[in-house]
Amino acid sequence: MDKIISSESWQLFNRMLSLLPQEQGLKSEDWAVFEKLFESADRLNSRMEEEVYEYIKIWDKKLADFGGDPAGYDWKNFRPLRLSREEDWSDWLAHLISSSRSGYFAFNLFRFAKFAIEDYISPQWVNREPSVDDCRSDILIQWKNGAYTNIEIKIGDPGLEKTFYTSKKLSQKHRTTNADWIDVIILMSGQLSEWERIRQKYSETIYPVTWEDVALSLRKSLLYQKELFSWRAWAYAFLGAVEQTILGFPRHNEKKLLFRTLSGLNSRLNILKEGLSHEG
Repeated sequence: MDKIISSESWQLFNRMLSLLPQEQGLKSEDWAVFEKLFESADRLNSRMEEEVYEYIKIWDKKLADFGGDPAGYDWKNFRPLRLSREEDWSDWLAHLISSSRSGYFAFNLFRFAKFAIEDYISPQWVNREPSVDDCRSDILIQWKNGAYTNIEIKIGDPGLEKTFYTSKKLSQKHRTTNADWIDVIILMSGQLSEWERIRQKYSETIYPVTWEDVALSLRKSLLYQKELFSWRAWAYAFLGAVEQTILGFPRHNEKKLLFRTLSGLNSRLNILKEGLSHEG
């Protein structure tokens, strides 16, 4: 299977290399270089954790009306949010897309060509689990401008390929043209390489969106002052659940941040940084 090495992975590797002691004159074939790489990875981990704490302090101030950054709460045990099934995440996304008065969340998340931000406000309808024949979609939207978007939600399950079959059936049912039909799959970043392998077998275009993208768009939307406060309150809770339950980010008030991987820590840092850009 072909694997995709992301630019984020190279970025981390280059940062580790930059922390190697240059005066050592290490050769690439020297086993000591691996020991030094592990040491530089530890130093990089510590630096990035410090950066995460600093950015969370900024978010604590930005979201003071909500009680600070959502990372300070344990959302895994937040009973009002149903989180056990893929359908639950679809319900929440459908609600946030359909109830937004600004369209800013969907605008940041999808960035469809020829769509203005106004086209994402108050869709004509947002349907959960529309079905046709033997297949069923997670979310189907008809936007204000008349275009359709079919969204498949994945939180780790391997059934990626059926997305193409479902899309074809639904578009035929609604008798749309290619210009009026857009397919999106929201999936784990770890599934991107598998998705790329599957995608190459089909001529249809389905745009991949990661849960990191969802978290980033939610953070930007929380700072968008044109959005209703009630909408932002629900988005705040959903953001906390996405970051802790799907992305596996730890609570920031724990004695030690328990990131499983350096790339996970880097992802956390990037979301905190980029979420502060282009405030509304």
